[in-house]
Amino acid sequence: MTPVSLPAPPRSAPSAPSQLYRDAASLASSSMITAVLGAGFWIVCARLIPPARLGVQTALLSIIAAPAIVVASGVGDGFTAIVPVSGRQRNAVVALGYRLVIFSSLALGVMAALVATTVLAEVRGSLPVALLVCFGVVAWSLFVVQDYALTSLQRAHWLPFENGATSALKVALVPAAVVLGLGHPVVLASLLPCTVAVAVLFPQVRRLAAGAPAASDRATIDGAPAELKELVKRTTAAIAMSLGARTVTPFIVTAAAGPIQGAVFSLGLAIVQSLDFIVAALGVSLVLHASGAEGADERVALAVFKRTVAVTVVGAAGLIAIAPSVLHLLNPSYENLNGARVIAILALGTVAATGYVIWSSLQRARRRMRALLVLNAVVSTLGLAAMVPVAARWGAVGAASTILAAQVFLSIGAAVHFRTGRVRTV
Repeated sequence: MTPVSLPAPPRSAPSAPSQLYRDAASLASSSMITAVLGAGFWIVCARLIPPARLGVQTALLSIIAAPAIVVASGVGDGFTAIVPVSGRQRNAVVALGYRLVIFSSLALGVMAALVATTVLAEVRGSLPVALLVCFGVVAWSLFVVQDYALTSLQRAHWLPFENGATSALKVALVPAAVVLGLGHPVVLASLLPCTVAVAVLFPQVRRLAAGAPAASDRATIDGAPAELKELVKRTTAAIAMSLGARTVTPFIVTAAAGPIQGAVFSLGLAIVQSLDFIVAALGVSLVLHASGAEGADERVALAVFKRTVAVTVVGAAGLIAIAPSVLHLLNPSYENLNGARVIAILALGTVAATGYVIWSSLQRARRRMRALLVLNAVVSTLGLAAMVPVAARWGAVGAASTILAAQVFLSIGAAVHFRTGRVRTV
């Protein structure tokens, strides 16, 4: 990517824009590899597993992934904001973050297992499913936070290889699990590669964290571990009311409208995920490079926002154009279930959310979370409250429309806050 031309930053400014975009390129390429192989994963799943059965498994993946992403992204956002300015306290910060992930994911894993085996009629009262869900939350949490840890330790260029290998293994495991007659092949094929990746790379994270700080590290902050703990409380709450709320929606749709509508909705989310990954990658890189800045962070954020909008508009148009063909490739039955309409609505939602994502990244880099938490609380509460009756009435299309409306309101709120803040500083 071409660096943005900016004046020479002050000593406390973020890293050079070229480094920001190199890290963003690594994150985005990792995400794109994951998205492409993820499309192959869902093609295999849709061809081998009927919609009604697939819907149950996507609901289980949803109830596993939602708490895992909340825990891991909450700590991960803390890593990207604190680790670059933690200096000799870096090892303590990383160790504390992993302890928070393990204990929180265990607690939420038990809760997720109870909800899954109580709400979903197809797996009600199943002890093996409960154990699988609990283990899945812990494993997925450690896998997700690992990407943040490596990024904050200046190893973002490792991610395309890690996530590429993990995604390829997922694709290969689905047919094997189906042939072996395993009860939940999609869930098992998703969790096993994550577990292997954590086992292989966690020792490297520990080694990097224990190493001497790089000469290029920015000035340190006092009490970095305590700062991480306080920041994680706020970022976790923000993630729970944004990404976490969205991730749990396939479970809600399946519970409200049945497994077939849940499968349609989940496939739509999976296809649009490539756009979400790009936006998220740019946001994470912005947090990393704007952390500790004084004055230059806003200019960098505006530059990143312009690029993000351009990329997502083009990507959304492409996805909407190819959606019917993709669905036919997955399984022709999805064409008659409004699958293309669901993809179009979700793609427009990603475009609408770009302003919010960049604004929220800027707030995390500045460690100013109050407005972010309030906005997330209002929109997520209203959105989740509306989704159950809307999904029950209009199925996957209604659920997708609810997400679009929520993302529009989030970006409007972000724009108002950003504009108000600029006026006050003039």
